[in-house]
Amino acid sequence: MDNGQLQVDSDYFGRGRPELSSGWWHFQGGEEATETKFEFSWPLGDIVTALAEAGLRIERLEEFPAERGWRFREDIDELHRLPGSVLLVACKDR
Repeated sequence: MDNGQLQVDSDYFGRGRPELSSGWWHFQGGEEATETKFEFSWPLGDIVTALAEAGLRIERLEEFPAERGWRFREDIDELHRLPGSVLLVACKDR
């Protein structure tokens, strides 16, 4: 966030290389972690399509708004209007 304006810093559809980092800034004590982690960003459509192509049946898909202190560190008045997390349940037919 810059001067009260939300700034886009990456491409949602980028499908680029994984980001390599360490530490977990979004929870207390996590910033001290030293293990290496790889983070990927995939559009929701890519995830659902991959599951369908693997023969899985989507049983449930829910999206939830962003929350303060995890995805966004700043206090954004309209945070509830931004995407935050997703719950996806899929199963293989027997």
